[in-house]
Amino acid sequence: MKEPRLDSTQEAPGLAETVAALTERVALLEARLDTVAPGIPAAAAIAASGLADHAARSNTTSLGLELHAPSMGAAVLMVAGAFLLRAVTEGGILPSEVGVSLGVSYVLVLILLTHRAAAGERRGRAQLFGAATVLVAFPFVWETATKLQLLPAVGAAVVTLVFTGLGLAVVMHHRLRVLSWFVLLAAVATLSGLYWTAGAPELYLATIVAVGVATVWFGYLGGWPGPRWLTASVANVLVLVTVILAAHPTKQAIGRPQPDAAAVLPIAIALPAIYLGSFAWRTLLRRREAGLFEILQSLGSILAGYVGAIHLLRVGQRSLAALGWTTLIVALAGYTVAFALVRKRQGRNLNFFYHAWLGLLLTLIGTALIVPSVWLAILWGSLALAAAVTGALFDRWTLRLHCASYLIGATVLCGAVEVFLDAFVAPAAATWRRLTAPGAAVWAMSTASYLLLVAAPRGDESSRWRRIPRFLVAALLLIGVGSLLVPFLAGWFSRQVPGPPAAMVAVVRTAVLAGTAVLMATAARRPPVAELGWFVSPLLVVTGFKLVVEDLRRGTPISLFAGFACFGIALIMAPRLRRRKVEITP
Repeated sequence: MKEPRLDSTQEAPGLAETVAALTERVALLEARLDTVAPGIPAAAAIAASGLADHAARSNTTSLGLELHAPSMGAAVLMVAGAFLLRAVTEGGILPSEVGVSLGVSYVLVLILLTHRAAAGERRGRAQLFGAATVLVAFPFVWETATKLQLLPAVGAAVVTLVFTGLGLAVVMHHRLRVLSWFVLLAAVATLSGLYWTAGAPELYLATIVAVGVATVWFGYLGGWPGPRWLTASVANVLVLVTVILAAHPTKQAIGRPQPDAAAVLPIAIALPAIYLGSFAWRTLLRRREAGLFEILQSLGSILAGYVGAIHLLRVGQRSLAALGWTTLIVALAGYTVAFALVRKRQGRNLNFFYHAWLGLLLTLIGTALIVPSVWLAILWGSLALAAAVTGALFDRWTLRLHCASYLIGATVLCGAVEVFLDAFVAPAAATWRRLTAPGAAVWAMSTASYLLLVAAPRGDESSRWRRIPRFLVAALLLIGVGSLLVPFLAGWFSRQVPGPPAAMVAVVRTAVLAGTAVLMATAARRPPVAELGWFVSPLLVVTGFKLVVEDLRRGTPISLFAGFACFGIALIMAPRLRRRKVEITP
């Protein structure tokens, strides 16, 4: 008896669905393989796809996406083309004028190729093309201006500026920061070499200054401030060196051209003028804070360029009045900008202090150019009094600090520092200098300024930095008191007490130092003059050091007893008085 046959659908109810799913998946896989590699068998296509993925990952991690051999080869061919052009020019196949023109055009084409590579998002290729362009452009300028002598000085400077400007434009537009260093290093090295060897040093100096200012704007507009430090430093150094060479020409030929003072003078003045103008644009129009570069380069350009110009005028025995009055006008503008514009619009930020201190520095320089040295210390002391009064009326800490700065300058100028050193350091047998009439006047104005600063209404005096101006002025007062007191007491005791003059002078100095420490500790107990307590510890340290260095070497038993007694009493009393001050002051 036969068994009944079952239908295929009955034998495996899910078989049809499984076969249909497999068929669909095979069809999808074949379609995918046809898009990847048409005509290749399925197994081979799958293997090729896996190998391609592995190779892509390997290339990405090892070589990068763009720094590949074809780009390097193209860059090498760029350099090779420059050598070919040089060969046909040196061999006389092309006239020299045509060869130079073709060389300039060749460099411009390379710059264009660099731009196109960067515009096509091939940054690695652009970096290689830019490096090749630099290797072609600046050696071309150097050799045509020096070895081949086919470019005059003006032509070499202009071509260098064009190459540098276009290179920086491409770099800034596409933000190729690494390439910017390469361009500027090559430009500065080329111009510096031409400055020393190719003649017309003034022209190349002006070109270097122009490149330096261009990199400042390159940093402001392109957001890459790094290279400006390099060019600014080179510009400052070369301007200073050129000023020295122009002011003191050598009689011997040493293989370099001699700068002309008349041509160097405007460049020296232009250095700080252009840089300060650029910084004013940034801080005033753009309202960006002055940074470390702006502060240091302002000082560097003024010292190298402006002070250098003053030296040139003095060596040439030319009048300084016009330069001095111009400086005072700029100084007044600095003060006006600081207090009338920046402080009201931006607050007491770094820009305010930058412009205020620029006004102070230029005021000191400008007055020194137009006021005779006999009256200059008196003038600075008067400016200090004016700053103290205005700082007291308007409660301006900056003006108080400027008051101290003017007084410090006046004290140094009138010789009070030398008088103080004689009183406390010079041997007893030497002829000590005494305060002159200007020195006494400056000391009197220091006293008046300190009284004004103490009596003025103040803000938050709990901050130690707000007491710095009064501390500095008080230090000047102590210098004046010591300069008057030590010679007077030493002369009086030498007439009253017999003994070696050196021992007498030593004990008088010790007594004055120790007594001043105790006096400062006592006065510091009053809150309005609490900054006087800052002198106590330094005075005690100096007194102890002086006992070992001077008194033990030159003193007698009696003078040593007096000196050590004064020092011991000061060590006991001064710290106790300072602690008592802390207990009294809330």
